[in-house]
Amino acid sequence: MRLIEFFAEWCPYSLLLKRKMEKLGQLYGSRIAASRIDVEAHPEIADALQVEYIPAILVLHEGKVVQRWYGDTPMTCICGVVNEYLRDC
Repeated sequence: MRLIEFFAEWCPYSLLLKRKMEKLGQLYGSRIAASRIDVEAHPEIADALQVEYIPAILVLHEGKVVQRWYGDTPMTCICGVVNEYLRDC
């Protein structure tokens, strides 16, 4: 399972999600792979995964996007989906 946050340095909501991604990393440890991708530095990755807005969080399971959120997403939403897919692992 992989969580990817797409962000831009100039976006204040990206800072909020950065903190949440750090908490998720602490909470789940090695059970998930979490990464952050700057859309200005790597627009080709954002395009390939059809990221339309920032900030965005994508959940990938077995190489496929299974969930995406835009904006300041509540931790309960993210954890609910992560927990669901971790049970399947």
